[in-house]
Amino acid sequence: MSWNYRAIETKSGVAIYAVYYDQDGKIIFTDLEPYVAHEESAGALIKRLTLILEEAKSHPPIALPWIE
Repeated sequence: MSWNYRAIETKSGVAIYAVYYDQDGKIIFTDLEPYVAHEESAGALIKRLTLILEEAKSHPPIALPWIE
């Protein structure tokens, strides 16, 4: 199983979710709530936000039926 952060379309806009994939690359589930950035240091927070930004730039937002 692999995962990444993805921009997900919601009723109120677009939010970042952790998305999990099976071995064939099919989405099998997501976190129930959007990701909220919280890290133990400013450096760790910047690293996490940079990763999220890179993922958002490389994958367009998607709509999933179980995310409102």
